[in-house]
Amino acid sequence: MIGAVLAGWARSAFISGMDLGLLTGALVAALAGLLALLALPGPARLRGRKPPLVVVSPPAADGDEKV
Repeated sequence: MIGAVLAGWARSAFISGMDLGLLTGALVAALAGLLALLALPGPARLRGRKPPLVVVSPPAADGDEKV
């Protein structure tokens, strides 16, 4: 009789802990997704900007590359 009551309480505590853990994980994942959307640049944010300038040095005239 006491064992059945204790087993019921243990199941209830386990389910309650799992609920809290899964809810916490879901909230963390949602906040991380929102942070990624706000922090990372997307195509709409880059539309008005010029592409970065890339400087390429010309090859050496005698064919030997200088390092």
